[in-house]
Amino acid sequence: MAPRHHGRGVGAAIVEEVERRARLISGLAPAGERVVPRIGTLSDEPRVSALLSARGYVEVPRFRVMRIAFDAPPAPPEPPPGVELRALREREELLVYECLREAFEDRASTLGWG
Repeated sequence: MAPRHHGRGVGAAIVEEVERRARLISGLAPAGERVVPRIGTLSDEPRVSALLSARGYVEVPRFRVMRIAFDAPPAPPEPPPGVELRALREREELLVYECLREAFEDRASTLGWG
């Protein structure tokens, strides 16, 4: 949120609405299934971090943008054997989810997946 809007309660209202919706839909989860709300923010927003920390949220690993200057364009990547790169087809969403889950299983608990 733009700094000029800090301190007006907008962020707190957004967090409260996310939590309200999470409570509503958490009842749809299978019995015993862990439900974890997530809120993404921009880095270097100390007031946002303080707001979320005060409400019991903890920071998880961040993603960073890195840039490399090449002398020439890199060669197009080749997919590994047995992997096909194409657009997602209808009803393949669960397969993609499971693939991501497997790819990040070492970080599953940090991401709230297990």
